[in-house]
Amino acid sequence: MQKENVMPNHATFVAVLRACSHVGLLDDGCRYFHLMTTHYKLEPQLEHFACMVDILGRSKGPQEALKFISSMPFEADAVIWKTLLSICKIRQDIEVAELAASNVLRLDPDDSSVYILLSNVYAESGKWADVSRTRRLMRQGRLKKEPGCSWIEVQSEMHGFLVGDKVHPRSRELYQMLNDLIAEMKHTGYEPDSSSFAHLDEEESASEQDELLGIVGDYSIPC
Repeated sequence: MQKENVMPNHATFVAVLRACSHVGLLDDGCRYFHLMTTHYKLEPQLEHFACMVDILGRSKGPQEALKFISSMPFEADAVIWKTLLSICKIRQDIEVAELAASNVLRLDPDDSSVYILLSNVYAESGKWADVSRTRRLMRQGRLKKEPGCSWIEVQSEMHGFLVGDKVHPRSRELYQMLNDLIAEMKHTGYEPDSSSFAHLDEEESASEQDELLGIVGDYSIPC
């Protein structure tokens, strides 16, 4: 865009910052973030701050990302706090994860994804009692996990998919392709790690058997 003298906009910098986050380019991400205001006179929006939280969290850890959030010119929204919560899973920072989760629930008490993210943080750190407690809180709040959804545009037509969705007219072909890809991954040595799920099921069976007797849970462990 610079070579063609095309002026970038807010959406351009969201894409660039996300790219920097995914490949771990801390210095480049910070440079582009500052270029927005110093060179292109664009005021960063919440989406850009969320990208920076992700960049700093992945590169320097949740504590640095938390400092950045506290320096923002406006209050962080639920998306930014959930971004920080996701980083805590990678870095296994339970303290910051609990702070981020409490802030999300303060802004959106009915957000079930917070319990799932926090549960994953506990699971990564081997805190199985906390995993069970978090799942129990989710059940008590009658919250259901929202199904994962994705979209793709093919020849100007938008296609949407839910987890386990077989409504699409070409679902048979899509699942066959997915199975082929999974088989190819396994052939190269990939094996899904299900040990944490087994551990969780055993612990819940021992500690919550009486409490959950007769209750049909609608919560499934996210993969």
